[in-house]
Amino acid sequence: AQLPLAAPAYFRHYNGRDFDGAYDRVLYELLVEGRFLSGPPGRRSLVPTADGRNPVAPTRSDRGTASGYGLACQVDAVDYCREKWVHADLTREEFLAVLNKDEGSRKGQETGASAPGGRPLWSLASTSAAYPGSEVVSALAGPLTTDPSHAPSARRLFSHLFLPGDALSGWIRAVLWLGVPCPELSVCLVDWSSLSYAG
Repeated sequence: AQLPLAAPAYFRHYNGRDFDGAYDRVLYELLVEGRFLSGPPGRRSLVPTADGRNPVAPTRSDRGTASGYGLACQVDAVDYCREKWVHADLTREEFLAVLNKDEGSRKGQETGASAPGGRPLWSLASTSAAYPGSEVVSALAGPLTTDPSHAPSARRLFSHLFLPGDALSGWIRAVLWLGVPCPELSVCLVDWSSLSYAG
């Protein structure tokens, strides 16, 4: 695997004769349109431009980021059009076809990317499938858990003071999240003080 942005010397290694001589074939992944490739799938190679360069280029923002740090972009620096280099990836068209394969089954659903089974992608990283951002709302009231079998326990805030924990700590959490510039440590302390109660 190559870094997308790196010092030019890093990429010169891949362009050198020593690197080419060490391998019979060099397989690389690069998402490009089919018109930039020649050959059958599995043996495709990138077709160079008339001046022998890569036919693809990085975005202007990638180039700007790289030059701002004195780096080079992978697509600018590595010569992918060499004889033993084989394109081992989908074309852009094939990739889009895979993404849109189940488009007919999603008619009537909201637009946007879906995971297998029709679940929206945001729900795969979510502890609650109610709506996007439901964790933010529930985090105002209490700590989150990724364990769905975890039952919320009765809490007391500052157990030695015998204050009811759920309502009071929920209000304190909401005030901290919404009113303090960097609330993480304060919220962790509130959670620790309420959840450490053993009773």
